[in-house]
Amino acid sequence: QRLVAELNPTNFDEKAAASSFDQAQGASSGAIGKEAFLQAMRVLVAALQLSRRDLLRGLERQTSGRASKFDQSVSDLKHALVRNASNLPDDGASEAPPPPKALWRTATGGSAFVLPPGAAGGPAVARVAFKLMQYLAMRTEDATAIESELVSQMMGHRRMFKDMVDMTGEISGVHVVASTPKAVVDMFLMKGPGAEQIFRVRVKGMQLSE
Repeated sequence: QRLVAELNPTNFDEKAAASSFDQAQGASSGAIGKEAFLQAMRVLVAALQLSRRDLLRGLERQTSGRASKFDQSVSDLKHALVRNASNLPDDGASEAPPPPKALWRTATGGSAFVLPPGAAGGPAVARVAFKLMQYLAMRTEDATAIESELVSQMMGHRRMFKDMVDMTGEISGVHVVASTPKAVVDMFLMKGPGAEQIFRVRVKGMQLSE
Protein backbone atom coordinates (compact mmCIF):
# COMPACT_ATOMS: atom_id res chain seq x y z
CA GLN A 1 0.00 0.00 0.00
CA ARG A 2 2.84 2.42 0.88
CA LEU A 3 4.76 1.58 -2.29
CA VAL A 4 1.71 2.33 -4.40
CA ALA A 5 1.11 5.57 -2.51
CA GLU A 6 4.64 6.80 -3.25
CA LEU A 7 4.11 6.31 -6.99
CA ASN A 8 1.70 9.24 -7.06
CA PRO A 9 1.52 10.77 -3.56
CA THR A 10 -0.40 13.90 -4.58
CA ASN A 11 -3.42 11.93 -5.83
CA PHE A 12 -3.33 8.96 -3.48
CA ASP A 13 -6.52 8.40 -1.46
CA GLU A 14 -5.59 6.92 1.93
CA LYS A 15 -9.19 6.11 2.85
CA ALA A 16 -9.85 4.35 -0.44
CA ALA A 17 -6.64 2.34 -0.03
CA ALA A 18 -7.56 1.20 3.46
CA SER A 19 -11.10 0.37 2.30
CA SER A 20 -9.82 -1.77 -0.59
CA PHE A 21 -7.68 -3.86 1.75
CA ASP A 22 -10.51 -4.16 4.28
CA GLN A 23 -12.78 -5.48 1.53
CA ALA A 24 -10.07 -7.88 0.36
CA GLN A 25 -9.67 -9.23 3.85
CA GLY A 26 -13.41 -9.52 4.35
CA ALA A 27 -14.64 -10.94 7.61
CA SER A 28 -11.50 -13.03 8.13
CA SER A 29 -9.19 -12.05 10.99
CA GLY A 30 -6.14 -13.59 9.30
CA ALA A 31 -3.79 -12.34 6.59
CA ILE A 32 -5.04 -11.33 3.14
CA GLY A 33 -4.70 -14.18 0.64
CA LYS A 34 -2.65 -13.92 -2.54
CA GLU A 35 -5.59 -13.48 -4.92
CA ALA A 36 -7.31 -10.95 -2.67
CA PHE A 37 -4.06 -9.01 -2.32
CA LEU A 38 -3.52 -8.89 -6.09
CA GLN A 39 -7.10 -7.76 -6.64
CA ALA A 40 -6.70 -4.98 -4.05
CA MET A 41 -3.46 -3.88 -5.69
CA ARG A 42 -5.15 -3.75 -9.12
CA VAL A 43 -7.77 -1.40 -7.68
CA LEU A 44 -5.09 0.83 -6.14
CA VAL A 45 -2.90 0.97 -9.25
CA ALA A 46 -5.91 1.68 -11.47
CA ALA A 47 -6.96 4.54 -9.17
CA LEU A 48 -3.58 6.24 -9.61
CA GLN A 49 -4.43 7.08 -13.23
CA LEU A 50 -0.80 6.81 -14.29
CA SER A 51 0.40 5.90 -17.74
CA ARG A 52 2.23 2.61 -18.13
CA ARG A 53 5.48 4.55 -18.70
CA ASP A 54 5.07 6.61 -15.51
CA LEU A 55 4.12 3.50 -13.56
CA LEU A 56 7.23 1.63 -14.71
CA ARG A 57 9.43 4.65 -13.98
CA GLY A 58 7.99 4.85 -10.48
CA LEU A 59 8.60 1.17 -9.83
CA GLU A 60 12.15 1.49 -11.14
CA ARG A 61 12.76 4.45 -8.82
CA GLN A 62 11.46 2.51 -5.82
CA THR A 63 13.68 -0.50 -6.51
CA SER A 64 16.82 1.43 -7.52
CA GLY A 65 18.16 1.78 -4.01
CA ARG A 66 17.39 5.49 -3.67
CA ALA A 67 16.68 6.49 -0.08
CA SER A 68 12.95 6.70 0.59
CA LYS A 69 11.17 8.88 3.12
CA PHE A 70 11.19 5.91 5.48
CA ASP A 71 14.94 5.48 5.00
CA GLN A 72 15.42 9.17 5.79
CA SER A 73 13.32 8.85 8.95
CA VAL A 74 15.38 5.85 10.07
CA SER A 75 18.55 7.86 9.41
CA ASP A 76 17.18 10.69 11.55
CA LEU A 77 16.49 8.18 14.32
CA LYS A 78 20.06 6.85 14.14
CA HIS A 79 21.45 10.38 14.43
CA ALA A 80 19.17 11.03 17.41
CA LEU A 81 20.44 7.88 19.11
CA VAL A 82 24.05 8.95 18.48
CA ARG A 83 23.39 12.42 19.89
CA ASN A 84 21.70 10.89 22.91
CA ALA A 85 24.78 8.77 23.66
CA SER A 86 27.42 11.35 22.69
CA ASN A 87 27.89 12.54 26.26
CA LEU A 88 29.04 9.13 27.47
CA PRO A 89 32.72 9.14 28.57
CA ASP A 90 35.42 7.29 26.63
CA ASP A 91 36.97 4.18 28.14
CA GLY A 92 40.04 6.16 29.21
CA ALA A 93 38.13 9.12 30.60
CA SER A 94 37.64 9.68 34.29
CA GLU A 95 34.59 8.08 35.78
CA ALA A 96 31.59 10.38 35.93
CA PRO A 97 28.02 9.58 36.84
CA PRO A 98 25.76 9.37 33.79
CA PRO A 99 23.16 12.12 33.44
CA PRO A 100 19.76 11.23 34.85
CA LYS A 101 17.32 9.83 32.32
CA ALA A 102 14.25 11.87 31.45
CA LEU A 103 11.21 10.10 32.84
CA TRP A 104 7.49 10.30 32.37
CA ARG A 105 5.87 9.56 35.72
CA THR A 106 2.30 8.47 35.08
CA ALA A 107 -0.68 9.74 37.01
CA THR A 108 -1.95 6.17 37.47
CA GLY A 109 -0.25 3.11 38.90
CA GLY A 110 2.87 4.93 40.05
CA SER A 111 4.75 3.87 36.89
CA ALA A 112 7.56 5.70 35.14
CA PHE A 113 8.72 5.41 31.54
CA VAL A 114 12.05 6.53 30.14
CA LEU A 115 11.42 9.11 27.43
CA PRO A 116 13.11 7.94 24.19
CA PRO A 117 15.33 10.18 22.03
CA GLY A 118 13.25 12.85 20.36
CA ALA A 119 10.72 12.91 23.19
CA ALA A 120 13.31 13.62 25.89
CA GLY A 121 14.15 17.29 25.55
CA GLY A 122 12.20 17.54 22.32
CA PRO A 123 9.07 19.52 21.49
CA ALA A 124 5.95 19.01 23.57
CA VAL A 125 4.10 17.33 20.70
CA ALA A 126 6.74 14.56 20.66
CA ARG A 127 6.12 13.77 24.33
CA VAL A 128 2.34 13.84 23.85
CA ALA A 129 2.63 11.44 20.92
CA PHE A 130 4.73 9.08 23.06
CA LYS A 131 2.18 9.21 25.89
CA LEU A 132 -0.66 8.63 23.42
CA MET A 133 1.06 5.55 22.00
CA GLN A 134 1.84 4.18 25.45
CA TYR A 135 -1.84 4.45 26.34
CA LEU A 136 -2.99 2.90 23.06
CA ALA A 137 -0.57 -0.02 23.54
CA MET A 138 -1.92 -0.62 27.08
CA ARG A 139 1.42 0.20 28.70
CA THR A 140 -0.38 2.60 31.02
CA GLU A 141 -3.87 3.71 31.96
CA ASP A 142 -2.78 7.35 32.22
CA ALA A 143 -4.79 9.18 29.57
CA THR A 144 -4.44 12.67 31.05
CA ALA A 145 -2.63 13.92 27.93
CA ILE A 146 -5.54 12.92 25.67
CA GLU A 147 -8.94 14.58 25.40
CA SER A 148 -11.72 12.48 26.89
CA GLU A 149 -13.63 12.25 23.59
CA LEU A 150 -10.58 10.76 21.88
CA VAL A 151 -10.01 8.36 24.78
CA SER A 152 -13.48 6.90 24.32
CA GLN A 153 -12.81 6.44 20.59
CA MET A 154 -9.53 4.65 21.30
CA MET A 155 -10.95 2.06 23.67
CA GLY A 156 -11.86 -0.45 20.96
CA HIS A 157 -8.42 -0.25 19.32
CA ARG A 158 -6.14 -0.69 22.33
CA ARG A 159 -5.85 -4.48 22.13
CA MET A 160 -4.75 -4.25 18.48
CA PHE A 161 -2.05 -1.70 19.33
CA LYS A 162 -0.89 -3.77 22.29
CA ASP A 163 -0.47 -6.84 20.09
CA MET A 164 1.41 -4.76 17.53
CA VAL A 165 3.87 -3.28 20.05
CA ASP A 166 4.34 -6.68 21.71
CA MET A 167 5.47 -7.96 18.31
CA THR A 168 7.55 -4.99 17.09
CA GLY A 169 9.14 -3.84 20.34
CA GLU A 170 8.92 -0.69 22.39
CA ILE A 171 9.22 2.92 21.21
CA SER A 172 12.94 3.67 20.80
CA GLY A 173 12.77 7.07 19.14
CA VAL A 174 10.39 9.89 18.24
CA HIS A 175 10.75 12.30 15.33
CA VAL A 176 8.51 15.31 14.68
CA VAL A 177 8.10 15.52 10.90
CA ALA A 178 5.92 18.64 11.01
CA SER A 179 4.67 20.64 13.97
CA THR A 180 2.23 23.10 12.38
CA PRO A 181 -0.59 23.54 11.61
CA LYS A 182 -1.29 19.92 12.51
CA ALA A 183 1.60 17.87 13.79
CA VAL A 184 2.95 14.75 12.10
CA VAL A 185 5.03 12.54 14.39
CA ASP A 186 6.94 9.35 13.60
CA MET A 187 7.62 6.80 16.32
CA PHE A 188 10.18 4.05 15.79
CA LEU A 189 9.75 0.69 17.46
CA MET A 190 12.34 -2.05 17.84
CA LYS A 191 13.15 -4.99 20.06
CA GLY A 192 16.48 -3.51 21.14
CA PRO A 193 19.52 -1.48 20.00
CA GLY A 194 20.84 -4.39 17.93
CA ALA A 195 17.50 -5.29 16.35
CA GLU A 196 17.58 -5.99 12.62
CA GLN A 197 14.12 -4.52 12.03
CA ILE A 198 12.85 -1.03 12.80
CA PHE A 199 9.13 -0.32 12.56
CA ARG A 200 7.58 3.10 12.13
CA VAL A 201 4.21 4.31 13.36
CA ARG A 202 3.11 7.73 12.07
CA VAL A 203 0.60 9.87 13.95
CA LYS A 204 -0.94 12.60 11.79
CA GLY A 205 -3.17 15.58 12.53
CA MET A 206 -2.17 16.11 16.18
CA GLN A 207 -3.16 19.39 17.80
CA LEU A 208 -2.15 20.52 21.27
CA SER A 209 -4.58 22.48 23.39
CA GLU A 210 -3.90 24.61 26.42
